[in-house]
Amino acid sequence: MKKNNHIIVLGILFLVMLSSIGGYIYLYTRIQNKFTSMESIVTEIANEKKSQENILGLRRSIVLTEQKNEILNSHFVTEDKVVDFIESIETLGRDSKVNVEITSIQPGDQIGKQGLYATLDISGDFNSLNTFILLLENMPHQMLLNRVTLTTEKGGSQTLDPKTGKVIPSNGLPVWRASVDLVLTSYRKE
Repeated sequence: MKKNNHIIVLGILFLVMLSSIGGYIYLYTRIQNKFTSMESIVTEIANEKKSQENILGLRRSIVLTEQKNEILNSHFVTEDKVVDFIESIETLGRDSKVNVEITSIQPGDQIGKQGLYATLDISGDFNSLNTFILLLENMPHQMLLNRVTLTTEKGGSQTLDPKTGKVIPSNGLPVWRASVDLVLTSYRKE
């Protein structure tokens, strides 16, 4: 009987060991599947995070592009902004103390350049004319000065009164006149 008890105990221990190994394999497989699932979820979260960062980067890029586009568009004169362009030329005239008269302004393609063609008649003292032409060249628009003709007349020069905007003759210095033909190449029809 002793032998039978040992065999029974040995059989029970063998069954316990087999069930332990089976349980271990079962649990190991389950844990491995969970770990694989967790790795795929972590990878998916990382991909989603990168995607969100890319979206934020693209949004910033769009905002910067819009700002640069606004800056670029501010250098162009469109049909509805021609009056503003004329007023800016007149403001340059007042700032440089010369009398500016825009004798013609029209869009076209006269010399092979598409743009807004303008002719200006300017009068004042020599330094003021030079200042005006320098300011005109440095406007934030692309323009070509086709022709600048300077003439002088004997007699008193004229200055522009900044308060009233009227030309005031002053004695002693000659009156300088300039005729400027320009093409505003940063003009767009819309």
